[in-house]
Amino acid sequence: MTRDAAVDLALLGKGFHVVTGPVPTDTDGPVRAQWNAVYKLLTDAGLSKTPVVEGAGGAAGEAYAWAIENPDRESCVYAENPILRSRMTKAQPLDRLDVLAKAGVPVLHACGSRQAGKAGAGGIWVWGYDEITWFAHQPKEYRAKWLRYAWDWVRTTDPNGYLQMPGSRTVRSPLDGRRWYFANRPSRAVPDGLGDEEAIRAIWADDAGRR
Repeated sequence: MTRDAAVDLALLGKGFHVVTGPVPTDTDGPVRAQWNAVYKLLTDAGLSKTPVVEGAGGAAGEAYAWAIENPDRESCVYAENPILRSRMTKAQPLDRLDVLAKAGVPVLHACGSRQAGKAGAGGIWVWGYDEITWFAHQPKEYRAKWLRYAWDWVRTTDPNGYLQMPGSRTVRSPLDGRRWYFANRPSRAVPDGLGDEEAIRAIWADDAGRR
């Protein structure tokens, strides 16, 4: 544990134990049986039956997946720079966050700009590179779901708020040799388009139909 692990240090200060289970912690992902085995081992040893579940990056997605399958077995979910994808479950965490909301499970995200292995990250780039580069690195289906989630969240939280859709932006780190993000579908005019315009158009059309 590093000295800047503020949340873990705060938990230790409150009397919590911080345990790293014998499970993979990257995007290759564990299986649910391993998480269940760790939970049983710790609770049989007398530790809390509602621990704080935490993870970083790809591991955060797996932590979310387990928490969603066991909403009565954690006190909260903490994630650092989370990637909300899971190989442990078919349904992705981003599609099932309502389970945690209905169970009243608090969530806390820490999104910082100095991720290991991300060359040039830092300064104002709060997602590791910058927001648009983080977005561009996600799979197309995930980008569409994230835009829908973000649009709905803003509309629900603040009816007068709007989400600025991505259109054309420079990216901090090359994506397949690209130095620019384009939401356009690939074409002769925009050969490097990432094909997000259909998702954006659908969101706008649905929103117009609600008025």
